[in-house]
Amino acid sequence: MGSISPVRADRVQQRRSAYLGEAGFTSRPYAEDTQRTIDEEVSRLLREAEARATDLLTTHRSALDRVIELLIEREVISGDELLAAIRQTETPATSSFGTGLPS
Repeated sequence: MGSISPVRADRVQQRRSAYLGEAGFTSRPYAEDTQRTIDEEVSRLLREAEARATDLLTTHRSALDRVIELLIEREVISGDELLAAIRQTETPATSSFGTGLPS
C-alpha cells in the first residue's frame, strides 16, 4: 500500500461557482508537498491498475478472442454464452479467470 494517509473530504473546501462572481477554487487545507504526494500515489495506483489489466488481457487472450468472435457472429450473447466461451478456452494456467464464477 502507499505511504499516503487519507485526506479528509470534510476538510476540503467546496468549489465555488465562477458564475456567481466567486474566484473559483478556494485554498486547500494541505500543502503543496501533500498535493504532490497525492498526485504520486494516484499515478502509482493507475500504473498498477494498467499493468494488472494488461496482464489479465494477455493471460486470457484466447478467451478474449473467442468472445470477440462470438460478438462478431451474433452481436449479442447471454451471460451463459459468455461463461461457456471463457470456460471453453481455459487451460490449467488460466483457470483462475473463472474463479468465483458459477459452474
